[in-house]
Amino acid sequence: MNILNRVMVAGGLLMAASLPSEAAQWDGSSAAYHAHLIAVEPGFELHVHDKAKHLPVDLTKGKVTATMLKDGKRVALPLVHKQTGIMTGKTPLAGQWTILVAFSLTGQKPQQIRFSSTPTDGHDHKH
Repeated sequence: MNILNRVMVAGGLLMAASLPSEAAQWDGSSAAYHAHLIAVEPGFELHVHDKAKHLPVDLTKGKVTATMLKDGKRVALPLVHKQTGIMTGKTPLAGQWTILVAFSLTGQKPQQIRFSSTPTDGHDHKH
């Protein structure tokens, strides 16, 4: 498997992450946030940035929930904080699905971002 090394600068820190070059990614946004849903083994990573400065959002300052709709069923997806601006989930992103991520963070209005394996508008798209 080919590995693509991605280097990001965030808050003055240099961070490197290795992702498979064929990793699928979906982008979405709300009024205040821009997010990337990235398929990784065994599940996914959710990267969240503020829209104004594209800096990682502190997701520990409130509540973030994710719900998947797959095969006509709603399933809550447990999320774990990985680092500032990144949460992980162990559910594989296979088949047809829709994920709704809801943010209730201190000092911000509640926000939602929708991701789908089959985009229906110009906001979700798979890379």
